[in-house]
Amino acid sequence: MNSRAILIPIAIATVLLFIIAIIALFVTKKTMPAVVWGLIPLYGIVTYFLYQMIGNSSVKTPHRFVASVNASVLIKLFMTAMIVGVYFFLGLPGKKALALAVMGIYAVYTTVLIRALLPILRKGNK
Repeated sequence: MNSRAILIPIAIATVLLFIIAIIALFVTKKTMPAVVWGLIPLYGIVTYFLYQMIGNSSVKTPHRFVASVNASVLIKLFMTAMIVGVYFFLGLPGKKALALAVMGIYAVYTTVLIRALLPILRKGNK
């Protein structure tokens, strides 16, 4: 399994998310919760480790691959729910902005993960 297959897309996604966040600041003229700037690279790191976990399990058996994909979905979903839940519980400002930003970050990195896993799946079918 080639880890570079995911590192370059993660780096591109991270830069694009930072650019989109900066553009959103200028367009909406509202403040972005400071935690968003840390969540962008955090989700990139989590995506990398999930890719490693899924890739390593795909070598063993198809059942482990399916289990690791399900586990990765749960990990990211619970992480996202905890971040948003804690932020809302603390009553910090910019709740809508945080929720939208986190869902956007989640969607972008999930797309990156899926696209990076496709060659592994295709190779497994041969």
